[in-house]
Amino acid sequence: MSAAAAVRLALPEGPSLRRALRIVHFAAVGCALAACGPTPLGALLAGAILLHLHALEARRRALTSALAAVLFDSAGVWHLQWRDGTRELARLAPGPVVSPWLTILTLDGPRGRFGLFVTPDMLDADSFRRLRLRLLWRQAGQSDFRRLG
Repeated sequence: MSAAAAVRLALPEGPSLRRALRIVHFAAVGCALAACGPTPLGALLAGAILLHLHALEARRRALTSALAAVLFDSAGVWHLQWRDGTRELARLAPGPVVSPWLTILTLDGPRGRFGLFVTPDMLDADSFRRLRLRLLWRQAGQSDFRRLG
């Protein structure tokens, strides 16, 4: 496969992301209860964290039920492929987080802004590597441009 091949992010997101979100939220609940103890404030803070987890998972379920895929074509253009068959252009917000085990993107489309967490279990290894390299190359090019301009 060539380096210019398109990357297709099929939704829903991988199971490792759901597991990580739950672990982080439950760790935050543990920290809140440890800091505040079994007081009404501790219970309120723990409840707020669990409510956030529930709302986050509900929003992600709603998004994945409407959005079929996110495409990053060979020209570097982002597309949102909706389940109703429409395709819309999207813009990558500045500052994506790129690491070997997680890539975090924020996309702006006609239907609003949303975050996309890409884990290696969402793509084949070659597509995940290509996505990361393109994002890192883009960031390097923008930072050089900012320095020169």
